[in-house]
Amino acid sequence: MMKKPLTSLVFVALLSLTACKKTANTAKETSAADSTQVTRTVSGMYEGVLPCADCPGIETTVAFNDDATVSKTILYQDRDKTSETEKGNWKLNGPYVEVTFADNQKEFYLIKTDSTIAVLDQGKKEVQTDLASHYILSKEKPLEPKTLNGNYIQGEVGKGYYQTLSLTNTADNEFDVAVTFKAATKKGCEFKGKGVLVNNRIEVNLKDNNPDLKAIMTISFDGKTATVSTSKFNERYDLMYFCGGGGTLGGDYNRE
Repeated sequence: MMKKPLTSLVFVALLSLTACKKTANTAKETSAADSTQVTRTVSGMYEGVLPCADCPGIETTVAFNDDATVSKTILYQDRDKTSETEKGNWKLNGPYVEVTFADNQKEFYLIKTDSTIAVLDQGKKEVQTDLASHYILSKEKPLEPKTLNGNYIQGEVGKGYYQTLSLTNTADNEFDVAVTFKAATKKGCEFKGKGVLVNNRIEVNLKDNNPDLKAIMTISFDGKTATVSTSKFNERYDLMYFCGGGGTLGGDYNRE
């Protein structure tokens, strides 16, 4: 039997090795592409109303950002429109989205479809009761910052006293926020600050205006109405700091 030249055998071996490397690299690239695609699919803002033991429901908004950060805002219905936002990071863990907040608290969500996720318990289990459908959050389109620009009025123009909330989108999700008043004799509210649009609400840290204040002022939107409140109910009195005569920045403002 004629022996194959050694150089031929080496050449065949090299070809095989190259093919294996290409296959492995292709698999890795495909896996990375799949992971990126899933991440892009999960990214976005989800909303729903979770069950509540002593209120009509808990309006819940969770935004998974492309930079792996997350913000979750909850609002208890019929509770003075106060809403609180937590921030943290998220990562994919198989079919689950694992969220870790600043206090190291963890939450888990299950990817149901391209546009829905399920809120899970700490054992990564879905709710199996008749309320199961209420634990599904659906992807929603965030508000466009520039559409919020303009003046919103509290009171009636020409009726003695009214306050004006002015919103100006300056960059990305950032806003200049101002409140002014018009009155013949009564003292009113004057405020200027910086806000950030988070989960369809503008949040303003009042500590930036005065280090003694604790509240996060929130501005939420419902149609043409902007509601000024605080993230925590017991900090609502901070909104009076900028006002005279017992006034407050808080309340409903209607678009001019």
